[in-house]
Amino acid sequence: MHTHIDYIGRTTWVLALLVVILLCIGAILISAVFVHSVIIKKNYKKEPKGSLKRELLFLVPIVVIGLLFFAVRLGIKLCKYSPDEWRFAQNYIVEDEKTILKVLKAADSGDRNKLANEFSIVTRKQPGFDEELDAFLEAYPGLLAKIELDNIQDQMLSGQGHKLDNGIYVSEQYRSAAGFCNGQWYWIYISFIDYCKDDPTYIGITKLIVLSAGARINIKLGKTEPEFDFMYCDMTPPDTEFRIIANDAFEWHENANVPITSEEMTAILEECTTFEDLTDRLGLPNTYREASQIVTYRYYYEAFPEDGEPRYFCVVTDEREGAINYCYLCGTANKRLAALYDRGRPVPTT
Repeated sequence: MHTHIDYIGRTTWVLALLVVILLCIGAILISAVFVHSVIIKKNYKKEPKGSLKRELLFLVPIVVIGLLFFAVRLGIKLCKYSPDEWRFAQNYIVEDEKTILKVLKAADSGDRNKLANEFSIVTRKQPGFDEELDAFLEAYPGLLAKIELDNIQDQMLSGQGHKLDNGIYVSEQYRSAAGFCNGQWYWIYISFIDYCKDDPTYIGITKLIVLSAGARINIKLGKTEPEFDFMYCDMTPPDTEFRIIANDAFEWHENANVPITSEEMTAILEECTTFEDLTDRLGLPNTYREASQIVTYRYYYEAFPEDGEPRYFCVVTDEREGAINYCYLCGTANKRLAALYDRGRPVPTT
């Protein structure tokens, strides 16, 4: 994928080559002026009229070279911090991963200016940005640029785009990913604007969040309600046993029942109508989660591992402990591996 930053980079190299060529020409001209002056002084007691003007004319390329040099330096600076690098294609997972790792590398450096430059110019100018930047770097654990990212989620926050309060039209996107690094799990969330025709200073990161497993659990359970505008980092360690299910962190409670197979779970679901019926057969779930976008309740039971990989059953109800709507099998990173049950109609395991 090629972006405007590639064009700036190529242009900078062309200008640099041109400067080298002009420097060579300038050196030759300076030498010619020097030799010419020596010859004139040797052969004439008085320099011919107009000789000084010719020598001054030779200095013009030097001035041009100087101006071009500063232009190239400016071009390099624009290339390095151009917000257009945030213009990348949707669903381009490889580029998404590079983008997330690039931001983490900037955070790893501990250089507040380097991290700040990943944000849009408009965001950087907002009140409170510097304070949140300092707080983020103080909490940030470092060395996360080597993280092994899993199941990167990408979506647009506003469909095909939307207008800000000031009437400026932008396209805003969101990326989330979980990953394992240095023996710990982390969650990274980035919001950014990748298109703004009216004002390119809006292009860049608008929000950055980095969470530990403990912080992720506390937020989902409502134990922590972070307040921030631009960036947030919370490395609270888990205070209970937890599991990674469907790319998320869950507080885990052991169940007296041994893990069961998908066939056994399907047979049990055929005999159950409500979640209460299911608990009579399997006991309380190992963990649960209330979905916020659409009010549903998701209860998780441990399934029999496959090829040594953990597996979990997710039982979904519309009301807390209400009628069972459907059930599916999921893994550590995979949200859905197989559908098992759908409103009383068994679905063959795939």
